[in-house]
Amino acid sequence: MDLEYIIKRGKAAPLHQHHAAKEALQQCLLAALSRQGLLANELVIFPSLALPSLMTGKIHILLTRKDREKGRDWYDYLWYRKNKITPNLPQLQSAIKQTATGPDACYWMSFVRARTHQTNWQNVQSDVSSFLEIKAEAQNLNALKIGQMTPYPNVEEITRELNQLKQKHPLLKNENPVITDIEQAALEGDMAAIEARDAINIVRGIEKNEPKNGLEI
Repeated sequence: MDLEYIIKRGKAAPLHQHHAAKEALQQCLLAALSRQGLLANELVIFPSLALPSLMTGKIHILLTRKDREKGRDWYDYLWYRKNKITPNLPQLQSAIKQTATGPDACYWMSFVRARTHQTNWQNVQSDVSSFLEIKAEAQNLNALKIGQMTPYPNVEEITRELNQLKQKHPLLKNENPVITDIEQAALEGDMAAIEARDAINIVRGIEKNEPKNGLEI
């Protein structure tokens, strides 16, 4: 179990059984968040990463690790989203480029949502439950809950790009989770998503009617 997982919760078997250890761990959390604290009556600066940077590592794992599923990764992701944390996009883009072929970082949310439909949630819940003091919390790890806590992409920006790039927009080259997200948000009544969906349909219509070899058909 990694230190990040222990610190964020202040509890992990068997630590939650020992009150003194739990209090000490909570003090470490407070010190880490403030990036300074007293150690042996001396002011010490704690090197630490900001929460968006920590979340970036989790999202990178979720997007690129397909060989095994860890409930801890999804639990952490849900914790970040409950606290309205979003990842460091430049850091995420760099990580994706270095380790795997993956999506553009700005579309991370659509690919995380698509990943939920490929995940064995029974295995995920079983994996994480042994670390939880309240076992029922594991039931929150499911495709519906994760989908609800995951934002939609920036549809306004996508609409602007579509109006500029037309059929050259990279999202239109293949079946894409981002398009699925836009269509779902439009069905939910999001006006910006409806505008984006209409722009997609217009561009696709242009693509279908595009003359071949420079000749009208």
